[in-house]
Amino acid sequence: MKIKGSKVESTPFAVLEVTYRGEVVARLRQFWTVNSGTHGAQVCSLSWLEGQDEIKRKTTGCGYDKASDNFSDFLFDLFGEHIPGSGGADIRHRLIGTKYHLGGNAFRIAKTTLKKKITRR
Repeated sequence: MKIKGSKVESTPFAVLEVTYRGEVVARLRQFWTVNSGTHGAQVCSLSWLEGQDEIKRKTTGCGYDKASDNFSDFLFDLFGEHIPGSGGADIRHRLIGTKYHLGGNAFRIAKTTLKKKITRR
């Protein structure tokens, strides 16, 4: 599969579904690129927000947490604002082992709960 011209692994390393009143209103799937090149592996993502077309993103450069940066962009799309503390908000580390962890690399959480989890340190 290709995202933004980059070949990515076929299985996402993180899948997040965001619900509102029990219905899925947003989804994020993050993939590592297959060929890392000079700047190390990059993160490509496919995100979907209810009523919008799928958004494709790819990180660039090196020396930062690409998964968290990519997730922060998704949160901005979802909430329409930068969430304080969302830099470094890798969802896998915050929700693994909780009732929001569906198993493997998949998570499902309510939109209001997600915002609370992100802003709480």
